[in-house]
Amino acid sequence: MSEKDIYRSLCDERPVPLFCQAWWMDAVCGECWDVCLYEEKGRVVAAHPYHYRRRLGKLFIVQPQLTQYNGVWIDYASVKDDYYEKLALEKRACDALAGRILALHPVCFVQSFHKYFTNWLPYYWRGFTQTTRYSYVIDDLSDPESIAAGFQRSKRRWLKKAINKGLYADFDLSGDELFDFHVYALSLQGRKISHSREFFRKVTDAAKARGQGQVLGIREPDGKLVAGIFFVWDGMSGYQLIDAIDRTSELASEASTLAVWECIKFLKGKTAVFDFEGSMDKDIESSFCKYNTRQIQFMTITRYSSPFWEILMRLKNR
Repeated sequence: MSEKDIYRSLCDERPVPLFCQAWWMDAVCGECWDVCLYEEKGRVVAAHPYHYRRRLGKLFIVQPQLTQYNGVWIDYASVKDDYYEKLALEKRACDALAGRILALHPVCFVQSFHKYFTNWLPYYWRGFTQTTRYSYVIDDLSDPESIAAGFQRSKRRWLKKAINKGLYADFDLSGDELFDFHVYALSLQGRKISHSREFFRKVTDAAKARGQGQVLGIREPDGKLVAGIFFVWDGMSGYQLIDAIDRTSELASEASTLAVWECIKFLKGKTAVFDFEGSMDKDIESSFCKYNTRQIQFMTITRYSSPFWEILMRLKNR
């Protein structure tokens, strides 16, 4: 049995985070993903799924689309509830997995690690570098009314206005409708969408089929679509993956706030935390921080085989 097959079974048996799950990797990577496993005493205690591309005979390990973070997963159930033992396991597992990655000889490794991953020292010791990034989370979804009461004043005002103006949630919005709306919303900013309709359909269909994804629209009383959102979740956390807003509408801010509110209410009882899938964009950050959220850190870990590939990839991603 291949490591990939072993990992598929493992994902069904243990609490592997959503973006590290085999089904998610299938949806966003197709066949272009693999996994490195680390075992102790015959038991898999850590895994590193990764998305790869091959160009001109070279291997590139990069972050999948619509996947804020994945990286290494460690099963701490294999050690006692002891800080030193957990730290020791992290160092053993990450050193071994980093070594497995380097043995593949990628010319480029760029991967954002899951928000629960905090110890990147073994990667540093092997020549990787790290960039700290930020997101915002709501820690407890059990009381949506209390969450809304903690919104910053402008968000509370927009939410109240959205309700008073008759904006309403459409939970029957299809993935194709959201895709078209997102293309339109981006065009208003002179931007183009970064993924195809087929890709987005595959992801939304996979998430919905597992009962772990929802497309939601916010409409004006006459039915006009003003905002759309696609979010996913597992037992640990929900994540906002796509949000699109018609900035030409006079009720754009109200619709965007209502979309978040409806998402929070929907996820109550389904998961514990809501993650806004943070952005380093100044304007987006200034909005996320006003939803009664807490700032968290996650890290992007990189390594290039030479300065040439680093310069080339940075120019490509500008």
